[in-house]
Amino acid sequence: MKAETAGFSLLEVLVALAVLGVSLGVLFRVFGQSLTDVGRAEHYTQAVLVAESQLATLDVDPGRGLRSYETDVDDRFHVSVVVSPVPLLHARAAVPLGAYRVSITVDWGEESRRRQVTATTVRLARPR
Repeated sequence: MKAETAGFSLLEVLVALAVLGVSLGVLFRVFGQSLTDVGRAEHYTQAVLVAESQLATLDVDPGRGLRSYETDVDDRFHVSVVVSPVPLLHARAAVPLGAYRVSITVDWGEESRRRQVTATTVRLARPR
């Protein structure tokens, strides 16, 4: 009579280890990609905040006025502000304000993987 063996065969153990290895590899890759996406989202959020602060500076700083300029923020973000007049239809000569399109572009990253965000709005101001 043959004695029954308890436990797993070597082949079953090797198959289980292979399945476990593939599963862990997929999980590590998913988590690694998630961390990359979180970093990218953080930079994007910071760039939007930089654009909003530059737009707020246009409102607050009368010395700067509404004019185009470029600047760097925190040695990570390059900001380009372009201001151009917008022709108004039916404008009255007595109105001392003009409309200006303000476009703020913030870009960041290495040269090979440059990213950017652009915000555009229209502001009223005294004509230059």
